[in-house]
Amino acid sequence: MGLTRSTPTALSVARRSLTATSVGDYALFGGGYAAAVDATVDAYNLSLTRSTPTALSVARAYVAATSVGDYALFGGGFAAAAVDATVDAYNLSLTRSTPTALSVARAYVTATSVGDYALFGGGHTGSVSDVVDAYYSPTLNTTNFFMFF
Repeated sequence: MGLTRSTPTALSVARRSLTATSVGDYALFGGGYAAAVDATVDAYNLSLTRSTPTALSVARAYVAATSVGDYALFGGGFAAAAVDATVDAYNLSLTRSTPTALSVARAYVTATSVGDYALFGGGHTGSVSDVVDAYYSPTLNTTNFFMFF
């Protein structure tokens, strides 16, 4: 079995430093830089048809993204002239909500998931960060963990 490349419809806005994740039957691309920081989110369904759900609540680049349960989460990033702590969540219907922000605003944060948790770790706040924020899928409550190296 091999891979076959195709070319779906282009992103709605050409941009760099965006991030991507998936939820349900959608792949989501969000944020980044166009002429300035951008809040656009593009969604591709199983037929590779592009739609444009509600934009991120704050335009930003260098956002981290991951998925847990029925949510795709976009967190942190660099907004205009400062690091940002906002987290946006998209459900299976691509409806956006804004759960509790990260405990520390930071860009270049990394995200992943394990079990029922979405984790946002590290990043840059003006100096490097060791903070990890965890979002639990069923209620999207935040628990903060600190890692010391």
